[in-house]
Amino acid sequence: MLPAFVGLLILKQFETGLAYADLVAVILVLVIFLIPIVLNMAFGGGDLRFGAFCALFLGLNAVGYFIMLAGIIHLIILAILKKKSFGFAPAMSIAALMSYFIGQM
Repeated sequence: MLPAFVGLLILKQFETGLAYADLVAVILVLVIFLIPIVLNMAFGGGDLRFGAFCALFLGLNAVGYFIMLAGIIHLIILAILKKKSFGFAPAMSIAALMSYFIGQM
């Protein structure tokens, strides 16, 4: 994740210039995604890093949609599979794509 994160930082810097809003989005996701880790829920450091990457990719204008959709999609996956736990990365991936398209509207 670190090479992808650094690569995205470099690309954003050359494309539009890295804005403070992008960094605020990353910090926001890190703080929100740290809560399940502190509460010893089934959430790992990989999810935290991937969430930060998605936040940097999306920016501040779409990160709210990302956080909301990731939770909703994860709950839907859990309900469909009738499990108590399942990886959060698939839900974050789908939420990031949906948030990106919502942000482009």
